[in-house]
Amino acid sequence: MKKQKFLLGAAGLFAIGLTACSNEMPVQEPQKVAEDESRFIAVTLSAPNAAATRAYENGSLTTDADGTATAGESYVYCLDFLFYDTNGNPTGTVSHLNEEQVKGLTFTSNGTGANVERFCTSVVPVQLTQGENLPAQVICIVNGNQDVVNEIAKKSLNGDDDGFRDITQAEFSRIGNFLMTNSVYYGQDELTGQANQRLCATPINANTQLFATKAAAESAVTAANGADATAAQKAALVDIYVERVAAKVSLTLDNANISNYTLANADADGADISIRFVPEYWLMNAVDNKTYLTKRYGVEVDGEIDMHPDYAQINGALTGAGFSNWNSVADHRSYWGTSPSYFKNNFPLVSDQVFDPEANPGVEYDPYAAGYAYDVNYYSYNSVVAGINNATYSEVRKQWKEVGENGFNKSVIYTRETTTPQRTIQNDGTNGNPAAAVGSAVVLGHYEVISNDATETKTFYVDRNDGDNGTYYGSMESARTALLNRQTILFVDEEGKDPVDVEDISAANLACFTVEHPKAAVRALAGNPNVAGRLVTLQLSSVPSNIYFYDNASGDYIPVNADNLTTVNAMLVSQTGYFDIFFEGLGFFTVPIRHLNFKDASYTANDNGGVYNWKTMSVGELGIVRNHSYDLTISSIKGLANGLRSRNQPIVPAKDSFNQYVAMRLNILSWNVVSSWSVDL
Repeated sequence: MKKQKFLLGAAGLFAIGLTACSNEMPVQEPQKVAEDESRFIAVTLSAPNAAATRAYENGSLTTDADGTATAGESYVYCLDFLFYDTNGNPTGTVSHLNEEQVKGLTFTSNGTGANVERFCTSVVPVQLTQGENLPAQVICIVNGNQDVVNEIAKKSLNGDDDGFRDITQAEFSRIGNFLMTNSVYYGQDELTGQANQRLCATPINANTQLFATKAAAESAVTAANGADATAAQKAALVDIYVERVAAKVSLTLDNANISNYTLANADADGADISIRFVPEYWLMNAVDNKTYLTKRYGVEVDGEIDMHPDYAQINGALTGAGFSNWNSVADHRSYWGTSPSYFKNNFPLVSDQVFDPEANPGVEYDPYAAGYAYDVNYYSYNSVVAGINNATYSEVRKQWKEVGENGFNKSVIYTRETTTPQRTIQNDGTNGNPAAAVGSAVVLGHYEVISNDATETKTFYVDRNDGDNGTYYGSMESARTALLNRQTILFVDEEGKDPVDVEDISAANLACFTVEHPKAAVRALAGNPNVAGRLVTLQLSSVPSNIYFYDNASGDYIPVNADNLTTVNAMLVSQTGYFDIFFEGLGFFTVPIRHLNFKDASYTANDNGGVYNWKTMSVGELGIVRNHSYDLTISSIKGLANGLRSRNQPIVPAKDSFNQYVAMRLNILSWNVVSSWSVDL
């Protein structure tokens, strides 16, 4: 793989400058307002330099029928400016520019520097009340919901656990456009003069950037935009850099690159049979169900979580892991963040920990419902279909795209920031499940069974431990026969001499046996409550007549009855092992999203896709970061998907299926920062 140097661009769709949200007290005291008055600031709005962002994608929240993106990413519906004094306390009133006012802004092609191509200026009023402090900092929220903005405006910037930086919720915008707010990074705090401070609000110089009249502010704009403008005149404008709160993932899949998968056919005397994966949807899975309004950083020191780390702490954690280019003062950006689930450490090993369909008969799993134990969303096949068919889902909330005639023709999903710490991704699966803890793209579909040149979609079973690729069983009955012939714990006589055999068992007793995912009580008694959702085994669904097993307590062979049925099923689990079920052929492939710090050594390709080397991974290798674009190409599908036992089962890649990944070529792009590298598998 050839690596190319990162190309760094501007910080967001609209630039609005330097920011300050440090924990240090400012050098100067807040200045009081003597009487009710209006002040004005001149704000510069800028767009990225196309030359520095040659992979800039002007996509949209909605796409055309062929997947072509329109200009929605660039649309600004409204702007809100929130003002704070030098201590970070709210002051003044929110200045709101509605859609018509925003349309009145004129963009020019002049540049204010290497990282800015397009910009416009606007004079923003600041309504002040007697006794309030003069504004010293400003936050810009682009496309925010007005009710939410008004509530946010009451919070201080630095309030512990209840300030601006701690705000989380599912959505901050319900108007169909991208939410953006000030870019957050570490740099020099212009209010305190201190270097390497966390910056999240743009400073306002009361002496040079706060005007007493609108005319004076407009004159400052004219002077600053003049061809011979001095540095002092340009400095009269307040530059605010903003970034999208959402991340962007695009996926391309050509149906022609999906290979048939060959299995030994147990139903035809060992002859081979082919199955072919048919993609139906792709989705972003294991993604945070909430997002921070403004980018956060966190570190863990001696088991304690610090969500307000200083630069030395966060820089040490990232550069020590080889992620040395995570922060760029020149570009007013950072390339990592801590999402709300970052330190939660409560990710499921298997799908049953999220929702067990057998334990909840007749209940439809809802990934958005309150009460589930996890901080990231896991979808089921049914919830994907419901989302596709539900017109009330917003495009940002909808986490899936339908497949077209030729596959996924670079369809785009906008999703929440989701990042994972090193200690979680390095877990070897003994006490955790890295595959379920990282945000991933999932290709969901079904298998067609190819037989005599015809195809059919059906439920089938695969013994992965038999044959080169596994052995195929085309019905529950054939799978049951194979498993029943393996068991040696059930007998048709009370002396334990005549094991149950398919050929001599009565039809009524045979009907008591099924092949299913063991129930929770059975799994617990068998010593493994966490069984991958796709796995099924031989079980008794009802009590047979005159079938015996050896009872350790009494030392006798006793009849199977309602009281000992769970014990017998646990014994069957331990002895017969598991098959994979593909209910109605359903299965999925999962691809963890790689971030800028991903290293070649962390992925080992093989014929079935590849293996992620979790134990060697470091922070920043996997993650979904706001205002970044991740471009994923599925170059081929050769391996066997993870099966689903029902349409209602949450999609959770199990810890014993780390190698169930599709072959791919992946390019990671930021909307404004391009990292040009690829991997072909």
